[in-house]
Amino acid sequence: MVVQRLPADCGPAFLGNPEELAAHEATAEWHQTDEG
Repeated sequence: MVVQRLPADCGPAFLGNPEELAAHEATAEWHQTDEG
């Protein structure tokens, strides 16, 4: 029921601590701006 209500553009869950998530997001933003 929960999965059915997620938005279509919802990415995978992130497993890690807040510092790892911040590093991941910074890398993901860099790749998005590099490609776009």
